[in-house]
Parts: sequence; structure tokens; C-alpha cells
Amino acid sequence: MIRPAKTACAALLPLCMALPPAMALCLDGRAPTVAQEAATASGVVVAEVGQAEPLHEDPADPDGVTATLYVLKVLRSVRGHMPPGLALYSENTSSRFPMEVGGRYLLFLSRDRNHRYFVDPCGNSGLLVERRHALRALGSAKGAP
Repeated sequence: MIRPAKTACAALLPLCMALPPAMALCLDGRAPTVAQEAATASGVVVAEVGQAEPLHEDPADPDGVTATLYVLKVLRSVRGHMPPGLALYSENTSSRFPMEVGGRYLLFLSRDRNHRYFVDPCGNSGLLVERRHALRALGSAKGAP
């Protein structure tokens, strides 16, 4: 006899396999508006990921990779004066912000206590094609890449 739990797991497996391999997870339920996040961000950019470098900062970490450092080419500064290239730090936790090399993103950038750029997984950052509404809300849809 097959247990109900095993049947449920087997039924959900195809659904789980259809999901992207990693997604940002917002654990505290915040959902800042575009205006709120832009007001507190160090800068807002449209950028392309040129490189993703896994970091091994903690030898005791069982997975080995503690974070990913994304090298970005800034295509457009939407808010703030941002350099043409920058690095974005994404911790390898459930709230990481995964990006694909070659992907174009709208990024609301903040800085951590070590002055590294990061994005809020609960915020409005994401693939540019999926965040056009946020770009429009900033009044910057004209001339976007």
C-alpha cells in the first residue's frame, strides 16, 4: 500500500521541476512600492550581468559557496550617479538574488556595512523584461535599453 504522503510528493514533483532552480525569497513579507524602494536605494540602474563568481569565504560552510559576486555593466543609471561597472554581492541564503550571465536587470541597489552593493529580495529588482512597470513608475521608460 502506498502512503498518502508519498502519493502527494509524487504528484507535486512535476510541478516543482517546472520552477526555476533558484529564486529570491522574501521571508518577512515586506513589499515596498517602487517609490519607497527608490527613495532608500543608493542607486537604481539597468545593468547587464557580465560575470558571476562564486565566493568561498567560509571554509566551514558545508556547501562551500557563501555568496556570488556579479560583475555588472551599467547600461543606464535611472536614479543616482552610478559607475559604468560595479559588483553586486548576493549571499547564498534563502533570500539570495540569483542572476544569469548576459541577463539585463532593473536593480535597486543598496550598500551593506562593508560597502558592497546588494539588492533587497523583497523589493522591485528583477529581469528588465519583467520589471518594465517599475521602470515606468520611476518615470524612466523612455530610452530604456
